[in-house]
Amino acid sequence: MKTRQPKNHDLSKSKLIRIISSNVKHYRMIRDISQETLAEYANLHRNSICLLEKGELNLTSTTLESISEALNITAIQLLSNTILTTKK
Repeated sequence: MKTRQPKNHDLSKSKLIRIISSNVKHYRMIRDISQETLAEYANLHRNSICLLEKGELNLTSTTLESISEALNITAIQLLSNTILTTKK
């Protein structure tokens, strides 16, 4: 009987990760805040924001919520394939 090996997911190929990464960076830049500041607002380590924006971090729903709150947007906006306009 063969045992199944867990799949190693290449996060860079995940469309959803690419969308979230791009949106986090977009909204962060609109607000003119650094990765470090966003991390502080979201109660995360700066490296987490850096890795996320590079598409190298698979985040939890809790992290997604923390980042969206720190950016003063909805989690749906981070998941959207179309940049939604928001107030600064």
